Amino acid sequence: MDCRSAIARSLAITLGIVVIGSLVFLPRPPTTAVAASAPSSESRQDHSRLTTARPHFITKPHSVPRLDLTPAEIAGILDGITAGAPGDVLIVDCDGGFDFDAIQPAIDAAQDGDTIVVLPNNCNEQGQYFENLYIYEDKSLTIQSLMPENPQIVDATVVNGNQKDRVIKIQIQDSVDLVLDGLTLTNGRGGIKCWDGSNPTIRNCNITGNTEAVTGGGLFLGDGYGNPPSGPTILNCRITNNSTEPVGSRATQSAPLTGGLGGGIYVRHSATIKNCLIAGNTTRRRGAGRPCGRGAFAGVR
Repeated sequence: MDCRSAIARSLAITLGIVVIGSLVFLPRPPTTAVAASAPSSESRQDHSRLTTARPHFITKPHSVPRLDLTPAEIAGILDGITAGAPGDVLIVDCDGGFDFDAIQPAIDAAQDGDTIVVLPNNCNEQGQYFENLYIYEDKSLTIQSLMPENPQIVDATVVNGNQKDRVIKIQIQDSVDLVLDGLTLTNGRGGIKCWDGSNPTIRNCNITGNTEAVTGGGLFLGDGYGNPPSGPTILNCRITNNSTEPVGSRATQSAPLTGGLGGGIYVRHSATIKNCLIAGNTTRRRGAGRPCGRGAFAGVR
């Protein structure tokens, strides 16, 4: 093992990540203020109908912040997104005011190069989309919140896996350009699973409060056991308070023996992680920086 690899594995142990293979940590760039871009007057889609819609007021104690966005403000932001998008922009709005009222139908209908914008959910008391998302078609997509670089909007754009499955599963070819940008993913049987050559970019996301019985409470980045390896890029994300613990009907006698790897992140082959907060994650069995297998297992604390 060369010096660079040794340092990377040491950092993985310090940050608490299970690694089998290679992990690249890039240096944190200087903090710079990000100014909101002005909406373009040349828009391929008209969002002016929002001016007569009701404002998005979201309230949920402890996790989902209150947002006060006027319809005109939302329309202006959407016009800016549409002006810069390479393809069509599909809008998910829970009350049916736009293209879709749920995220999975938008993913299924989208074409290569499209952008899916998920508006904060104001249709239920929790302020969340209760969905498990599956991305299996080989088409380049961006799935994003209204303002991915605004943490308050990210925290208000919540996909809740309801402990039914991973919040998002990704199985696509390595050449497909998939971007997840500015979403909060919570309460899944694991947060995100990427495998069989999937190389998405996951940025500005809040991956929190997910529990998986076996590996990768927050993220499972695997190679599909003999299939093409995955090497996702994780940028500017918060990966917190996830765990690998048997839950509900999955708490079997064998789970404590076979599970519990990588409460925050499980990397089977490779990943690039830059400028992320990884904290408060727990694991039942292995982690804690003990070497094992082809690489190093590192528990998330």
